[in-house]
Amino acid sequence: MIDNYIKFIKNNKSHINKSVPSIIISGLPTINEQTTYCKVNDNYKGVAKKILEVNSLYANIAKKTI
Repeated sequence: MIDNYIKFIKNNKSHINKSVPSIIISGLPTINEQTTYCKVNDNYKGVAKKILEVNSLYANIAKKTI
Protein backbone atom coordinates (compact mmCIF):
# COMPACT_ATOMS: atom_id res chain seq x y z
CA MET A 1 0.00 0.00 0.00
CA ILE A 2 2.83 2.40 0.78
CA ASP A 3 4.21 1.70 -2.70
CA ASN A 4 0.98 3.06 -4.18
CA TYR A 5 1.23 6.27 -2.15
CA ILE A 6 4.82 6.79 -3.23
CA LYS A 7 3.94 6.24 -6.90
CA PHE A 8 1.06 8.68 -6.57
CA ILE A 9 3.29 11.34 -5.01
CA LYS A 10 6.02 10.89 -7.62
CA ASN A 11 3.52 11.11 -10.48
CA ASN A 12 1.73 14.24 -9.23
CA LYS A 13 3.82 17.37 -9.26
CA SER A 14 3.14 20.30 -6.99
CA HIS A 15 0.64 22.82 -8.33
CA ILE A 16 2.74 25.68 -7.00
CA ASN A 17 6.16 25.11 -8.56
CA LYS A 18 5.61 21.91 -10.60
CA SER A 19 8.19 19.97 -8.59
CA VAL A 20 7.94 16.50 -7.10
CA PRO A 21 7.72 16.71 -3.30
CA SER A 22 10.33 15.03 -1.12
CA ILE A 23 9.22 11.78 0.45
CA ILE A 24 10.11 10.95 4.04
CA ILE A 25 9.54 7.42 5.30
CA SER A 26 9.74 7.22 9.06
CA GLY A 27 10.03 3.95 10.94
CA LEU A 28 8.40 3.06 14.22
CA PRO A 29 10.15 3.72 17.55
CA THR A 30 11.73 0.75 19.26
CA ILE A 31 10.23 -0.61 22.47
CA ASN A 32 12.04 -2.23 25.35
CA GLU A 33 9.67 -4.96 26.52
CA GLN A 34 11.58 -5.26 29.81
CA THR A 35 10.38 -1.89 31.11
CA THR A 36 7.64 -1.78 33.75
CA TYR A 37 4.99 -0.19 31.55
CA CYS A 38 5.49 -2.87 28.87
CA LYS A 39 5.19 -5.73 31.34
CA VAL A 40 1.83 -4.59 32.76
CA ASN A 41 -0.86 -6.94 31.40
CA ASP A 42 1.57 -8.07 28.67
CA ASN A 43 0.14 -5.32 26.43
CA TYR A 44 3.42 -5.01 24.52
CA LYS A 45 4.41 -8.70 24.41
CA GLY A 46 6.03 -9.45 21.05
CA VAL A 47 5.82 -5.87 19.82
CA ALA A 48 9.60 -5.31 19.67
CA LYS A 49 9.99 -8.08 17.08
CA LYS A 50 7.06 -6.80 15.03
CA ILE A 51 8.49 -3.28 15.04
CA LEU A 52 11.82 -4.58 13.72
CA GLU A 53 9.96 -6.41 10.93
CA VAL A 54 7.93 -3.34 9.95
CA ASN A 55 11.00 -1.08 10.03
CA SER A 56 12.82 -3.57 7.80
CA LEU A 57 9.94 -3.42 5.31
CA TYR A 58 10.03 0.38 5.38
CA ALA A 59 13.79 0.33 4.80
CA ASN A 60 13.36 -1.91 1.76
CA ILE A 61 10.66 0.37 0.35
CA ALA A 62 12.86 3.42 0.93
CA LYS A 63 15.77 1.77 -0.90
CA LYS A 64 13.52 1.06 -3.90
CA THR A 65 12.33 4.66 -4.12
CA ILE A 66 15.76 6.27 -4.24
